[in-house]
Amino acid sequence: MKTTTPMDRHRLPARRALARRLTVGSVVAAALAGVAVAAGATLAAAAATPPELRVRISERCDKVIIAWRFSDDGRQRDRTLEIQRASTGAFTTVVTRDTPSRRGQVSDPVCPDATLRYRARLVTHAGGRAASTLTDWGPVVTVTPADARPTTTTRPPRSSTTSVAPTTETTTPPSTVPPPAGVHMCPESWDDRVIADVNAFRAQHHLAPIRPNARLGAAADRRAADLAALGRLDNHAGYQRAVQDAGYSYWWVGEWLHWYIPVDRVVGGWIGSAPHRDALLWTFYSEVGIGCASGPRGGPFWSMIAGAP
Repeated sequence: MKTTTPMDRHRLPARRALARRLTVGSVVAAALAGVAVAAGATLAAAAATPPELRVRISERCDKVIIAWRFSDDGRQRDRTLEIQRASTGAFTTVVTRDTPSRRGQVSDPVCPDATLRYRARLVTHAGGRAASTLTDWGPVVTVTPADARPTTTTRPPRSSTTSVAPTTETTTPPSTVPPPAGVHMCPESWDDRVIADVNAFRAQHHLAPIRPNARLGAAADRRAADLAALGRLDNHAGYQRAVQDAGYSYWWVGEWLHWYIPVDRVVGGWIGSAPHRDALLWTFYSEVGIGCASGPRGGPFWSMIAGAP
């Protein structure tokens, strides 16, 4: 039988502690390795879907405006968007954008005299730029000289309560949901004022007006009523569900929120915020709905939802 000396007895606790640290370290290392693999798998999956494009010729026919969108989990930042153009020959790269947002637009300074084709892909640098991974090229979209049809827009006065003619609905109109108890909807004339102010701002930048859409209006009304009942903003938590429940089909949709501000200052508040201002000038939005309501805690609470169908 092995005997233990006094020196060994002093060393045993240290050895046991070291063994425990090594064991814990191995478990942590294994766990971290698992997290890295899982994260890598997530990023690979996130970059698996190529971007979608939409293109249109500017009103002055001095550029092609390209809008993109893609889906991911928001965690991958080291990536590049690549957009290529072709006419009769091979595709060539015309736009590269590092760390792009999930949705955006860019201009290609050409006025086409023949059909132009565009495509896009994402380049993900998960392991550094020397170990980049690529998505497949997204669907090819085209623009032709016949698409260059300038539209004359009239800038409505800021005090105007008129609006562009509403979109004609060819299907069953959206059902209206009664507001929660204690919530009161704003006058419809306020909706017209906000749309007029938005279109006045867009006209300053030579953009076509956006027109009212009944389904987006129903979604915005629901959002405003819910916020008024809640008594605070919710960081856009429910607007996509409201749009879907209203039966609106879209390529892209966005929401602007405001609270405790009168109707004549709503759009000015959005213009004063760079992200909101840029979104107001997004070329591909063509339809809009306005919601406004006051609740037990006051108001008004505003929701504007714009869509690119």
